[in-house]
Amino acid sequence: MSYIELTKNYIKALGGLDNIKTIDNCITRLRLEVNQMSKINEDKVIELGAKGIIYVGHNKFHLIIGTHVSCIADELHTMKKDGFIGTIEDGASECDETAMQYIQALGGVRNIERVDNCITRLRLKVHNMENVNEDELSKLHNRGIIHKSLHDLHIIIGLNVTSIADSMRNIHKYS
Repeated sequence: MSYIELTKNYIKALGGLDNIKTIDNCITRLRLEVNQMSKINEDKVIELGAKGIIYVGHNKFHLIIGTHVSCIADELHTMKKDGFIGTIEDGASECDETAMQYIQALGGVRNIERVDNCITRLRLKVHNMENVNEDELSKLHNRGIIHKSLHDLHIIIGLNVTSIADSMRNIHKYS
């Protein structure tokens, strides 16, 4: 499921876009304030992948989502700002767009054999390192590139690496 679809499902479980008052996030939590807590479908929120719900005040709570929370928060902000209309439903998320930029700089789909990640690194196995455009990679938001072998490359991205790796895998079904 894409982040756009997942976000739409969260919106339904949260009682609709009009019920969401404020949106914020940290590394793993989606921090929300809603107009009416009674509209929240807690079972559906958990079914969508939230690891838990922490209530922090009147109509305020945190959904424990994981490190891909930033993509969901970004989609929520966009949908809230745009009123959930227009091309958002058909468009790519920011994580998907960033993933596509990485794929292109890595020499395209056919040059990538495997996409993995750890806490901060995008770990890749490529068929031909000569097809990797390091100048383009360095223009993307990362903190460095490490050559592990003739075919293994690590890119230090940061805590949102899981979201980017997931998008890369979803876009082209890497395993």
